[in-house]
Amino acid sequence: MVSSDSDNAVAFLVDAKALAHPDQPILVVNLYDYVEGLTDQGKGPQYGTTFRVVPSEMWPL
Repeated sequence: MVSSDSDNAVAFLVDAKALAHPDQPILVVNLYDYVEGLTDQGKGPQYGTTFRVVPSEMWPL
């Protein structure tokens, strides 16, 4: 859950690549991108972008 006053939200997804690779790189999806003045808040240019992170490094995100 993400608090209502947060400007950050991501989803961590485990897919076939994460399960097959020895480092288990988890797929991270950006679910919220705040841009001041945007009429559809949360859907800025970084909304929906993805990257991978190893499990030991995902908690600071």
